[in-house]
Amino acid sequence: MADESAADRRVRTKDALARACAELEDRRALLRETGAEAVLDRLLSVVRSGGDVEPELDELHETLLQCGDAAGLYGDGLRGPGARPDVLPAADPVDVVFLCPASRCSRLWWPDESREESPTCSLSGEALRWARV
Repeated sequence: MADESAADRRVRTKDALARACAELEDRRALLRETGAEAVLDRLLSVVRSGGDVEPELDELHETLLQCGDAAGLYGDGLRGPGARPDVLPAADPVDVVFLCPASRCSRLWWPDESREESPTCSLSGEALRWARV
């Protein structure tokens, strides 16, 4: 997007990574059905190496659209302007929320008392970092 600011691009990238992380297995299944799973694997490789993910995100977004996913990773027009993944509109205050270990995406994970193990990033496999709310 030519008129998109650098800050807007960073937010868009973080939100797209959050969607990829939150919906990883569903996206993988769709891509596997169409033989395009390598696109997701390339993104995961770049995430794990710490490189610039924008080209891979763009490629994965376009591939998902071609595979029939109406929202892709960017979700343009389907979720409304400013819509963000896994952001609860009205949540009870909690002490801790888990966030992306490298601050690369905007996904968050609320603690679940029924789950004993620490949450991990679906993309990198690293433990999520916690922050006080």
